[in-house]
Amino acid sequence: MLINCKECGYKYSSEAEKCPKCGMPNKDLMEIRRKAQQQQQKKNQIRQEINNRYNYWKNIHENQVLLMIGFFGMLIGFAVGYGISYFFITKNVTDCINGGIVFAFFGSMPIPFALKPPLFGAFAVYAIVAEFLKWNTAKIVTDKVLLVGTILFGLVIPAYGFYTSGKAWNQMKLIEEELRNQEQGSMSNEH
Repeated sequence: MLINCKECGYKYSSEAEKCPKCGMPNKDLMEIRRKAQQQQQKKNQIRQEINNRYNYWKNIHENQVLLMIGFFGMLIGFAVGYGISYFFITKNVTDCINGGIVFAFFGSMPIPFALKPPLFGAFAVYAIVAEFLKWNTAKIVTDKVLLVGTILFGLVIPAYGFYTSGKAWNQMKLIEEELRNQEQGSMSNEH
């Protein structure tokens, strides 16, 4: 399509940035490009906001999955401790439960153990020695700490992890759907 230059009246293509005769800029083309650039920036900004929300929920989901490892660690730890107590220390089934709880406590705490290895390592040695050497006073305190810790790190925190991980997963799916709808809407607007 040809347009007339507003300065000299020369006819030139509407796609040209300026008049080839006098050099007057094609303001209509510049305005169209500026609007297109603004629309693209707005789309990019919205897409970035959606991606930020998605990444936020994705991080929560991944962190909660790590907390849920404690539940499986507790079960495995209990089985290992119970087996060691039964086969190597005593054949009494009720005494083996305490040995199972010792290992369940440490199996249920992969994250706290990873954060403070010297502290938990020392407590692990203390708890195992107190259990197997039958230190009565220390064993009473240790049993309470182990039981509370096992319940907290093996059951309560993983249960919270299951709940928040599911919530985060649902939010991620909603954001993906929102992004998909927005892209389909922008594609239909372009046609």
